[in-house]
Amino acid sequence: MPDDRALARLAWLAPVALAAVVWFPLTGSYFHFDDFLDLYQLRNDDAARYFLRMYGGHLLLARHAVTALLDAAFGPAPLPYFVVVLVTHLVNTGLLYALALRLTGSWRLAVVAAAVWGAAPANEGALGWYAVYGQVAATTCILVVLVGLARAASIGTPGSAPAGWAAPLRWAGLMLLAGMFFGVGIAAALAMPAVAWLLLPRGTSRRQAIGCLAAAALALLATYALLRALEMPVYGEQRIEITFMLAGLTPAAVGDHLRLFGALFGFGLAALPFGPLTDLNAFPTQAQVVALVLGGLLLAAGLATGSAAQRRRLFACLVLVAAIYGLIAVARSMFIDLGLAVLARSLRYHYAAGALLSAALALALAALASRLRLSRRAGSVAFAAWLAATAATEVAGARRLNHFVGDRRETERVLAEIQAAVAAAPPGATVQIPNRQFGAVGYINVGYTDRFPGTAAVFVIFHPHDVIDGRRVVFTTSDPLALAGARRGRRSAALLRELPALPPAAKAPPP
Repeated sequence: MPDDRALARLAWLAPVALAAVVWFPLTGSYFHFDDFLDLYQLRNDDAARYFLRMYGGHLLLARHAVTALLDAAFGPAPLPYFVVVLVTHLVNTGLLYALALRLTGSWRLAVVAAAVWGAAPANEGALGWYAVYGQVAATTCILVVLVGLARAASIGTPGSAPAGWAAPLRWAGLMLLAGMFFGVGIAAALAMPAVAWLLLPRGTSRRQAIGCLAAAALALLATYALLRALEMPVYGEQRIEITFMLAGLTPAAVGDHLRLFGALFGFGLAALPFGPLTDLNAFPTQAQVVALVLGGLLLAAGLATGSAAQRRRLFACLVLVAAIYGLIAVARSMFIDLGLAVLARSLRYHYAAGALLSAALALALAALASRLRLSRRAGSVAFAAWLAATAATEVAGARRLNHFVGDRRETERVLAEIQAAVAAAPPGATVQIPNRQFGAVGYINVGYTDRFPGTAAVFVIFHPHDVIDGRRVVFTTSDPLALAGARRGRRSAALLRELPALPPAAKAPPP
């Protein structure tokens, strides 16, 4: 009806506005852990070493490019970085609405699906830490491709989807980009040919889409293998976490992979509806078990009662969820000794999968509603009640974000100490400052000082030059690993100096 079409065009504003209210505090967040490492290496490494570097097994070429652009435009001010995170998430919320609308045909279900996910507290793991921005951007690419596939599937009868290579090539390019933003993009790219087969009608367009998307997946695997091969010649080492991941690809590890997959899927499904009302740091709680059971029953009912088209769409969403959680399980089961619950409730694992789970739940509801033949009035009442409850619980129950205030204070303290040392030196002097550990980078202080030497690295991030107010700044250290790493850097080679050996008379007497 015309009024429904008008509402469908405007209804996306509701979940986007709710997400904006819940996540606006992100603009007060600060850098943490890998963020400092990334900014230091951006300023200290040559371009090849910076852009080709993988962390945690992720391809990050595209994420590195965004960081480099933000640094060039704004420097190390955190506000623009988190504004980009917030805006990207709002775009994703709107895209999820568009996807759910295409898949279910109901703007009401699309609003609820986008609102539940867009404001879900579990998203803090990806939104509150800039290092995980790659997953947020990869999700944008995935959702754009899914909206395109769903749109193509809705045009006419089998075989009548728009012919030509433009759309399939665009989808393939987006999946390549997604894989170069974060690991979930690789998982989605590997599964997307199957998703295209499920969503698109038979015909030339489906074959073109599957071919292009399969080529993108192979290109990502080839890029991954190439960058892995380049680690030794470029960096003189191979990242140990990737070695452990590859070592886990054995039949003996399948049990660990499956157990972690089940825990991730269970947490992801349980965290969506009751997230604001439960402690996400404690899993499984009674409320989460209830949510998990209800969510599982709803998905099963949707698969059992839906039409053939609805089941294919639901399977498409679940295939992507399984691919994302499956790759995470394979890549992180090396840490299973920490406990399944600890790994499952690591919120950064659930952003992309959560969006697709929300779409799957909306599809299951659509299938169940069509079988029950609910009246329009009953549907409107249920929609209004659910949306009001979602908004109330998400806003009232939203937990206070971790802005990493301690990291901000430590950074400010280090910069103040450096400025005080410079101010105390006479004009034209060389200011020698003892280098020390920097707690905001965590375990990197031990065994990884060649990658992040400490307070000297903080100086590099926040000062573009080694001379302040006419005084040259250098940092002194006796750490051989930090000195070895410094020799390879653009700034650190001149910035870090070895402490001179103590004269014999000043050495401590033997015990």
